Amino acid sequence: MENQINDAQNKGQMVMDLLENHDLFWEVKKEKLYTSEGIESNYYSVRRADEDTEFMTCKKGYEVFQNWDLAELTHEIATKLGGDIKKGGHIQNGRKVFMQIDSGSLKNIGLNNDQVDKYITVINSHDGSSGIGLGMTNITVSCSNTFYKAYKDLNHKIRHTVTMREKIDAVLYGLEDFKNSETSLYETYKRMAEIQAKPNDVKRLIKNLVGVDVDMTASEAQDTYSTRALNKAKNLSIRIAEESAQKGQTLWGLFSGVTSYTNRDLSGNRDLMENKIVGAGQKIDSKAYNQIAQLVYS
Repeated sequence: MENQINDAQNKGQMVMDLLENHDLFWEVKKEKLYTSEGIESNYYSVRRADEDTEFMTCKKGYEVFQNWDLAELTHEIATKLGGDIKKGGHIQNGRKVFMQIDSGSLKNIGLNNDQVDKYITVINSHDGSSGIGLGMTNITVSCSNTFYKAYKDLNHKIRHTVTMREKIDAVLYGLEDFKNSETSLYETYKRMAEIQAKPNDVKRLIKNLVGVDVDMTASEAQDTYSTRALNKAKNLSIRIAEESAQKGQTLWGLFSGVTSYTNRDLSGNRDLMENKIVGAGQKIDSKAYNQIAQLVYS
């Protein structure tokens, strides 16, 4: 019994330390809403308690997943898979929160022997934009390019309902499958570095990502596309050329060009983590990864 008490106290202290260290030591409240006449409504306000700011309104079935729940879940995943919790924080003043587990490094990829630092990311939202998600975040050291890959699109499956705890338990029991998915991702990276990127591969990818046919003449393109679209295609082409010159004219160089573009050239996301995990950058990166992975295994 004494050991159980000590374990609970240690776990409680661990959770508090994680929350304090990553600016997540605050509560989310779900409060009943009333009309201006004082009549009880069918809606609730979901609020950040320490600042009294509202994240969203919801109905009765919505369940809050507190930041300490996220810390406990991340700790459990880290314990099962190995690795230390290295990073954490929030996006949009707490509307989305995340923690990351160090998952080691992948070395000697491509012409310039790239190193990719690997993280397991656990993410949650308090604004109804997503559920609880698990994914793989990696950073290429030579260029600081970041890529996030969701695990089986979990953020669309573990919603904030009464059944979410059961679904989380199912994920925890199936972490071996997640580890296999992580291994598969990094094996694909290695394969990318071994396969030449053909000119048509580059052209098709640019067309798929920004909608511009780079085979057109300058005058044809100006008549067909907006200046904004042409600038996107130009910037993406430059990033692909830069990364391919450094990493080789391979699919790895091609993919790195895309992640460099979404790291550096996208507007609209003030926070890089937001851009790469839940923003426009994540959508472009994922679209590029899926298209290039098809080339790897075709």
